Amino acid sequence: MTKARSNATAPNAKGTLVVGNGTDASTTLAVASTAGYLLTVDSAEATGLKWAAPAGGGRNWTLLNTGGTTLTGSSVTISSITNDELMIVIEQGSTSAGSGISVRVNSNSSSIYNMRGGRYYADSIYSTNNIQGGLGQDDGIHIVRIGTNYAYTADAQLRISGCKSSTSNKMFWGSAGPAGSGTGGELTVLGGNIATNTAVTSVTIYGRGGNLDAGTVYVYGAN
Repeated sequence: MTKARSNATAPNAKGTLVVGNGTDASTTLAVASTAGYLLTVDSAEATGLKWAAPAGGGRNWTLLNTGGTTLTGSSVTISSITNDELMIVIEQGSTSAGSGISVRVNSNSSSIYNMRGGRYYADSIYSTNNIQGGLGQDDGIHIVRIGTNYAYTADAQLRISGCKSSTSNKMFWGSAGPAGSGTGGELTVLGGNIATNTAVTSVTIYGRGGNLDAGTVYVYGAN
């Protein structure tokens, strides 16, 4: 006959683990206080286990808008951001008129977005082309330019760093290009800074000169 053990310690909170402590008894290990930490073996701990940051020192990226957000209407906004770095990924984005897709932080439409970079553009993607350098200062980060036709969609990535800071500007860099065939599109590579000391708590993706009419945006955050 097997006798049930009676020295087990019951979990008393969400995420708590029951673990052995090497004395023929058990104890509890509370859930990590930091999201993304991993359960790690450590013989120096009483339980032989501890919660720790992932090895390698890399950033732990988290999708902030679960499932992505459909690009529709004049703009879409992802709020409640508390991360230090952001990665904005646009897939198959297009607008309803000759225009482009731009990004603002904290709904700020002032001329605080200082951009430098180049555009490789074509009246017909397969023929006339040119290089345009320097993007200047404007009221948003113009990551995608579609041109007079929106016969194709565009993909883009934009990374913004220093988002938590309340004492310094934010830096950004990114690129975009056509995701299909058509006319009037550009390849864009840019970087620059956002001249604000306010921490970033939201990002807005909007159609420049027309409504958003297709695509999905994914916003990832890291600390």
